[in-house]
Amino acid sequence: MKYTIMFDRFGRKHRPKNLPLTTNDNLSKQEAADYIARRIWLHASSFLLSSDYEFIVNLDEMTRSIENGRFGEFSIKAEVEK
Repeated sequence: MKYTIMFDRFGRKHRPKNLPLTTNDNLSKQEAADYIARRIWLHASSFLLSSDYEFIVNLDEMTRSIENGRFGEFSIKAEVEK
């Protein structure tokens, strides 16, 4: 499955470019969510001073925040493969 992560902001003033991600079709929904959260965490590390923040990705809601919005917000768009 292909996803695009669209960032509203990271930290106080950063707005990174969208992050395209592809997950293995053999992953469960929870495994895919964990993979996406880890990739976003790695991406965020170049924008945030702290490395102690939590991402919770719920693929049913398709929108999440970083540390409950304190460190940023983003949304997730699933792309239908043809």
